[in-house]
Amino acid sequence: MIFDRSSLNHLFRYCLALCGQPDEAYDLMQDAVEKYLNTNQNKIDNHHAFIKRIIRNRFFDLQRRKKSVEFDVLEDMESLGDIERELESLVVDELTLKKLWQGLSPSERETVFLWAVEGMSAAEIAAQLNTPRATVLARLRRMRLRLKGQYASLSLGGA
Repeated sequence: MIFDRSSLNHLFRYCLALCGQPDEAYDLMQDAVEKYLNTNQNKIDNHHAFIKRIIRNRFFDLQRRKKSVEFDVLEDMESLGDIERELESLVVDELTLKKLWQGLSPSERETVFLWAVEGMSAAEIAAQLNTPRATVLARLRRMRLRLKGQYASLSLGGA
């Protein structure tokens, strides 16, 4: 894999989606690129997916050490419906979006990044994150409900 400007920017945006802070994202990306360069690259089938896996694993390892990762608990699997389109219908201005983005957990930011920026379906996100599709759908549903409530309070001047 050649690290050109476009691929580095893409990896940085992925790191930023996980970390939420530019400095942490730069550090995470640097660690991942260094680890990637120290591996035997001849055995890697998909270099892009491999370095993203390094980034994700490194990020969650760091979060576990800080004990700051929130794990999702599966609940109410009914009425998952077409959550992807419902979340897409949420229209917000840039300031509100920044406030809402800051309130997301790293796993939620990662899911939104993969869905909105990468254009992945829930099944594709589940495959990349190695989680059940139902977990991704449940996360999207809880996020949608929470964001709707937060958006309503922000638009009414509650924040």
